[in-house]
Amino acid sequence: MGHILWVEPVFKEMIWGGNQLKEKYGYAIPSDQTGECWAPSAHPNGDNKIKEGEFKGQTLSKVFDEHRELFGNI
Repeated sequence: MGHILWVEPVFKEMIWGGNQLKEKYGYAIPSDQTGECWAPSAHPNGDNKIKEGEFKGQTLSKVFDEHRELFGNI
């Protein structure tokens, strides 16, 4: 235990999207059509990548599958 896994959010563009994620929360969104921020997410359509540390570059789902102890052995 004791690990903090910082993740890169996955942004989803939607026809109803906008720039509120940038204006309210400071995210570097891909466009003014950004409608969703997936973080944390290990979904196949939006699997976050770890930003730093020993797991940098790996997906959250991979770390979960290979290191359950970091998640309380659920």
